[in-house]
Amino acid sequence: MKEVYFRLSAFINHIGIPVSQFERKCGFSNGYVRSVSNSIGSDKLRALSDIYPELSIEWLLTGKGDMLKGATIINNSGISISGGNSGNNTIDNRRYDSDSPDVLKKQIEDLERTIAERERLLEEKEVRIKEKDTQIKEKDTQIKEKDTQIKEKDTQIKTLLDIIACKQGQ
Repeated sequence: MKEVYFRLSAFINHIGIPVSQFERKCGFSNGYVRSVSNSIGSDKLRALSDIYPELSIEWLLTGKGDMLKGATIINNSGISISGGNSGNNTIDNRRYDSDSPDVLKKQIEDLERTIAERERLLEEKEVRIKEKDTQIKEKDTQIKEKDTQIKEKDTQIKTLLDIIACKQGQ
């Protein structure tokens, strides 16, 4: 019998994501879920427990008790909401593809933090660019001074060569 497989499939169906996405999320190989029969290795159970703490491992292995631990609710978008009606429900730290207002708000906050960090990095780079521009201008000025010195030396050398040529011609 494939009792564990059927319960695992029921859980995947309950959270409302494709089996392939579930396997990727858990770090399982493609097709792993289909290969499950009546047992799952401890490493796979640990991954399941870490990623889906609301899943009752006892239920998964034995069928005893409820599928979900405690007062955790999972909707069809794969969002895990824990807690009572106290107003401080939290959405877990995983990313979900959903149009739920709570998920969208969390995604907006994450994006705003990312934008702020990138703006900070951009400002730092702009400061460094201005510093480099100043250094380049200083080097350009030094190059122009050296060019002028070289031209003066070339003129002096030409004058000396002319003097030498005149003396040899006498």
